[in-house]
Amino acid sequence: MRRGIMVFILALMIGFGSSAVADEMKYPAQIRASTATMLSATTIMMMAVAPQFEEIVGSKLRAVPSDLLASQCMAMKKGKADFWNVHLASSYRAVFGVEEYATPRWGPQKIRMAWKGGPTFLAIGVRANSGINTIQDLKGKKVGVYAGSEGFISAYLAFGNLTFEDVKVIPATGFGGALTQLSENRIDAALVSVATPVAYEMDESPAGLRYLPLPRNDKAGWKRLQLIYPALLPYTVPQDIGTKSGWGVEMSGFPKGNFVYADQKDVIAYAVAKVYAEGYEDYKAKHSHLPFWTIETALDVFDVPTPYHSGSIRYFKEKGLWTPEHEKWQQNQVRLENLRQETWKKALAEAKSKNISTEIDNKEWTDLWKSYLNKIE
Repeated sequence: MRRGIMVFILALMIGFGSSAVADEMKYPAQIRASTATMLSATTIMMMAVAPQFEEIVGSKLRAVPSDLLASQCMAMKKGKADFWNVHLASSYRAVFGVEEYATPRWGPQKIRMAWKGGPTFLAIGVRANSGINTIQDLKGKKVGVYAGSEGFISAYLAFGNLTFEDVKVIPATGFGGALTQLSENRIDAALVSVATPVAYEMDESPAGLRYLPLPRNDKAGWKRLQLIYPALLPYTVPQDIGTKSGWGVEMSGFPKGNFVYADQKDVIAYAVAKVYAEGYEDYKAKHSHLPFWTIETALDVFDVPTPYHSGSIRYFKEKGLWTPEHEKWQQNQVRLENLRQETWKKALAEAKSKNISTEIDNKEWTDLWKSYLNKIE
């Protein structure tokens, strides 16, 4: 009974609190979201909420799709999109300036969350009839690799004590392109999200689909994996989420969300937070992952390395949901963000003084930058 009363009070706070302040916001006629291809699970979930953008803030939601993650971030950076609809493990690379962002053109980006969503699940996928059952079985196999996938694949290979030298790297055009190659038997393995349309197609095909497991009890494997990609966390895929072949499989996961640059106008982040908070009951049944996009999930941030945008914080404060613990976490994340900016300049200066090329394919440079990152605390 008490829990029911609390839920009712929370709903009232979200639905009716501080309406006078909210009314001051002048929402744009259109809000543009940089996102993956239109057939990706990420974009399908986002567009499922498009009606709520119109109903709640009067803004049409327009997708700005790209198959490459850095291109998605660039669209936001160049002002061609207002926010970035992506999972945390990809925004992490931009925030920390690693992989494709470890170049003077990029470096650590001042990116903030507008809304933290529910988890997504990612693994190495193979055809079920391939005879490949574990990460170790990938030795000598053809793996689809594209810009932005190297860190994920390197981490998964490390779980099985493998490296890129142990597999045959086959270039792919992007996430969707690699899955097409896998479905057409041109490669043996690729990154797969359990709720991607191509994954459903493969799951129902004669060849079938298998996700290579990452067992939680393999502590050494997870340690190797997270040394390369700390944003990846162990999950077990629940039933009714994504393809049937993924149900119950132990694999990696990370939250999805919507991200903005720190200098984005408050109204954009505020609108995103307002729509996802107040439209939940209308959009939650539109995709198997969306029931996890609750306001409680949005505020469960204490393991997340990305601060919230001031516009979202304004919304949470109006509803009385932003606590001193949230503020302490926020200030620490901003502090670390500033340290990364300062440290990046020092790393570039050292590279210049030692004539070290700062190209992302130069291991001497990337190792130097990682050594600087590892000292930040």
